[in-house]
Amino acid sequence: MLSNSFANHLAPKVRYLVGLNFKDYAAFYSKFFNVESTDYRYEDALHAAGIPPAVSRNEGDPTPFFDPFEGTTMRLTLQQFAIGVQVSKELWDDERYKAEGAIRKASNALSKSMTQRVELVAADVFNNGFSAAGTAGSYPTIDGVGLFNTQHKKLIGPNAQYETTGSIGNRPATDVDFSYTALRAAMLQIKQWTDDRGYKIMATPTRLIHPDSMDYDLKEFFSSGMAPWTANNLTVNVHQNELQLESWPFLTDDDAWFIQCAEHELKFVWRERPTFDSYDDKNTRSAKFAAFMRFGILPLHYIGVWGTAGHA
Repeated sequence: MLSNSFANHLAPKVRYLVGLNFKDYAAFYSKFFNVESTDYRYEDALHAAGIPPAVSRNEGDPTPFFDPFEGTTMRLTLQQFAIGVQVSKELWDDERYKAEGAIRKASNALSKSMTQRVELVAADVFNNGFSAAGTAGSYPTIDGVGLFNTQHKKLIGPNAQYETTGSIGNRPATDVDFSYTALRAAMLQIKQWTDDRGYKIMATPTRLIHPDSMDYDLKEFFSSGMAPWTANNLTVNVHQNELQLESWPFLTDDDAWFIQCAEHELKFVWRERPTFDSYDDKNTRSAKFAAFMRFGILPLHYIGVWGTAGHA
């Protein structure tokens, strides 16, 4: 920053400074991801399947033995983010508005910049979770299929043998807007999830994640004691308070919605939480302020999250 770019900050004619004091949201990412940390450059995950349910055996027959399977590995890739601001000594000394002005607040804004980036990256997992694996910006899970998909594949044999075509979905066959019928179909699909060996999974839906545009309609749906989808409203609403509503302003699709279970495998791994530094550049007589962070996001498995991009 140089003086000629902030002339009004040096003149005593401005009474109000607008745009620097808006209230920020509290953190969302830690609600929707399992937040962990690592001391290493990368972390690997290994897909594995246990033994099947016990099989029938006739008297005198040998006991059947089965081996667990190892599947593919998946690597957590760390990302680096940094930002800085430089202020000339003359501008720092001459500014009339001190702590209230954009110049002094620029150094404090580094924290806001970092937290905003964390939320944008975390939300991108949901915003781009419908993209096919291999496409730019996609988020495949450990079976090699995009996060929200109708064809997730089971590990069916040794040496990473997967189904040729998938059999498990955490997305409807046709994307749908939220409705009574769509919700029930989603909850039923979640109840039908099994692991690679066919064991039933006790997945417990706990929250519905949605964009701000759906907020009031969903509050009406889940708060009403009587069914709001019927004409005469005489039917008891069995879905009342069934799911915790989580409006996420960083979602970009106005009709996409997601159900998340109590247990899921969306990982947010810190390598270095935001660190801040300041120093003087003797050569330019400027003060420099900088921030840096490293983290990685890994949507490890599809079990525990369900989503649809909506009808539009």
